[in-house]
Amino acid sequence: MPASRDDLDRACFWTKVFVGLALGLLFGSLPIIGAGAILSFFTSSLSLTWIVYARVLRADCELLGMEGQIQLLREGLAPGLATFLLVWTVAYNTVHG
Repeated sequence: MPASRDDLDRACFWTKVFVGLALGLLFGSLPIIGAGAILSFFTSSLSLTWIVYARVLRADCELLGMEGQIQLLREGLAPGLATFLLVWTVAYNTVHG
């Protein structure tokens, strides 16, 4: 059974938050700093979100259209980035500070 739009929105939101948490802990524990870490977050977050909605939840990409897919990729991006930056900073200062 295909997922509803609310399910897709929720899954995309939480995927980005969990990716932000995991990468923040990883990058903070390792001495990874700079724009490369932020670009890695964006790349990982968008890739995993696409995998979740297209492969795991089996969303009909043709039915969503390009605008719908872009909307799903943007869903939760700001909270995911905020989580990443917060956890990354706290972990880095705790381990290396």
